[in-house]
Amino acid sequence: VFQEKGVDVMARCQVVEVGSEEIKMKHGNEEELFTLPYGCVVWAAGNKEHALTNQLKASLIEKNEGVSELNVRSLKAPVRGIVTDEHLGVRGSGGSIFALGDAAIVRHDRTEPFAAKLFKAADLNGNGELDLLELRELFTGAADEFPQLKDYADYLKEAVKDPSEDESGKTGLAKVIADAFLLQKLAFRKALSLTNQQV
Repeated sequence: VFQEKGVDVMARCQVVEVGSEEIKMKHGNEEELFTLPYGCVVWAAGNKEHALTNQLKASLIEKNEGVSELNVRSLKAPVRGIVTDEHLGVRGSGGSIFALGDAAIVRHDRTEPFAAKLFKAADLNGNGELDLLELRELFTGAADEFPQLKDYADYLKEAVKDPSEDESGKTGLAKVIADAFLLQKLAFRKALSLTNQQV
């Protein structure tokens, strides 16, 4: 796939230094360096789970077998990292372990069982779709019970007007799309400024 797109994959190569115009690398265990000239460097390094993370998952699965099927299911889910609740408590640890950062992934299992119920209640016209006004009302009404929805509710209160205030019904949608494009543009500018900085 990469070759079809003109991407050269350099397996078993290690970056030793990133200079202002070239990258110094070595291949495998060889000591001899080679250089690769560049115009722009984008560092996209992968990572894999630490052995401790895998050991902790295995231990928690064993501890929760026959006790909590939800914990076992969450811990066995194909995700990278230790599964935590919305308070960063490690799932299945009984509140004795907390995790955050690259080693953890937050699961919002408390919200998931209510998704169909919330959707049905919010689909005011019964067409199987939520327009922005229905979505605004859903997030506003559910924010007390699900605090993670409050920011979305506040944003939609500002962005989406009632039909009486917006005859076409398009203003709210246009604002949401325009804001998304603005955020994307700002993110691109930030990424561009970072590439111009010396590593």
